[in-house]
Amino acid sequence: MQILRTAEQLRDFVAANPENIGFVPTMGALHDGHASLIKRCVTENKTAIVSTFVNPAQFLAGEDFEDYPKNEQNDAKIC
Repeated sequence: MQILRTAEQLRDFVAANPENIGFVPTMGALHDGHASLIKRCVTENKTAIVSTFVNPAQFLAGEDFEDYPKNEQNDAKIC
């Protein structure tokens, strides 16, 4: 497993692995439902990419962006 943190890293990875890439977009805080999607993606594709991006633009002022659960170690374990 590789952890990519920038758009440039992702572009380079995709360029080096262009065949049959699956994508599982999430907002992190992965759970069993995500794990099921990830397993299916892995079985159906040569390469699986899982995004755990929490987009601050999805939250209105005063909403819980700061409180949204973020646990990279647990997310990596599930992946």
